[in-house]
Amino acid sequence: MMPPSTQSGAWATNLLGKPNFATSSENLDTFFGTERTLYWPFAISSSGQRLAVADTGNHRVIFFEL
Repeated sequence: MMPPSTQSGAWATNLLGKPNFATSSENLDTFFGTERTLYWPFAISSSGQRLAVADTGNHRVIFFEL
């Protein structure tokens, strides 16, 4: 995963919670969430090289390494 851009208006280089930029529905592959899907992501926080995403629709917090 590339580090986040600090440039305003930069194009996205990474994607979390969806298999590609064209998929728009939540939990597309299954009724339950998988490591590839987010359902109502509500908040995001980072500490060092770790990113935490509150995936409220799936009732969980997911951690990513940057």
